Amino acid sequence: METNEIRDILAKTTPGEWLEGQGAQVRRPTNPYEVLRFDAPGGLAMVWRNKRNLLNWSEAARVEYRQGLEANQQDASQDERKETPGSHTKSSEARRA
Repeated sequence: METNEIRDILAKTTPGEWLEGQGAQVRRPTNPYEVLRFDAPGGLAMVWRNKRNLLNWSEAARVEYRQGLEANQQDASQDERKETPGSHTKSSEARRA
């Protein structure tokens, strides 16, 4: 899935809905400060707001977020490396000359 596709999906859904679409088990928050609670391979993942209204992440949520970013970056860089038929860059033309 491309990064732009993920952005479009997230614009239309909540993070919990998106996580469920990726196969995660989203749990109900247990207190008013929790923003998101879901099962992750590393354990229960939570995102919550502190008294200053800043988001805090459990280690499991942080790991899942980083892995998702890395996967998106790898997908994007692979897409950039693909060259469409008939398109040429200056460097490829220079090598042929």
